[in-house]
Amino acid sequence: MMHGTQNGDSKSITFAPGEKVQAATLWGDGTGKQLGHIYLKTDKQQLDVGKGKPNDGYQIDVGGGLLLGASGANGASIDNLALLFLATEISSVTIGSIKFDSDPTGTSDNIAPSYLIQSTMGNPAGSHGNVSFTVSGSVKVTQSTTWEQSTTGTFGMKYSVELDGAPLGVGAKVTGGYEWSVSHATSKATTTSEEITITQTAGPISIAPGCGKSCKIFSRKGTGTFPYTSTVTVNLVDGTSLSYQEVGKLESVQYTEAYSSCVDANNPIDWNGTPDSPPKGIQVVGTGK
Repeated sequence: MMHGTQNGDSKSITFAPGEKVQAATLWGDGTGKQLGHIYLKTDKQQLDVGKGKPNDGYQIDVGGGLLLGASGANGASIDNLALLFLATEISSVTIGSIKFDSDPTGTSDNIAPSYLIQSTMGNPAGSHGNVSFTVSGSVKVTQSTTWEQSTTGTFGMKYSVELDGAPLGVGAKVTGGYEWSVSHATSKATTTSEEITITQTAGPISIAPGCGKSCKIFSRKGTGTFPYTSTVTVNLVDGTSLSYQEVGKLESVQYTEAYSSCVDANNPIDWNGTPDSPPKGIQVVGTGK
């Protein structure tokens, strides 16, 4: 970090993601001992601050225009300053080799029932026979996956930022229950969102006189935030590339297919099982497969 002694008015510049420098010039203070003036012109704004401009100054080669950082020497004043740019334009940015800090694959962390539709029906004791009861419906839910890391902000979405990652989904275990699963895919968006419709029918169920049934249609919803380390590769138009490690996090909201369960209305119990191993007293009518 560089600093000097502040005298007079000061100015600053804040870069937007993907903002590029079109011209940069530095001037000395006339004594040859310290920085006197700096001028930056970007595709969105400019910075012009310092003492007078005694000459044409030093024109900096801005390369591809993306400012990566600065270096120099300082004391009470900024003695010298160098600006670091990418040599050429960026053709694409790839984020891959994603390794989760704590891999959720195969675990059931933060996966819980999400009840979608519930209905209860009774058959009066004085009725002359059984009645048929069916619960059916559809519910729209939104699944989403969001990747967050500083590269997507540094380079901006004007570049083709490809995420060669592992979107997490929720699926049924072979041994019963539910778990996070991985499906490798490539996405050019840091956030993907999909509205899906979950449809299910419970019944028809025959209800005897004096009895009742309570049916629920539900899904399993998985929510989680998963930190990870990735490898970022920046490909330049001249055929060269550079790679570096970077941390990020994945936020995921996923749903399973729908299932239904029915219990006696006069003795309801919580659903804590799976379609293949339901709690005592629950009838699994069908699945949404």
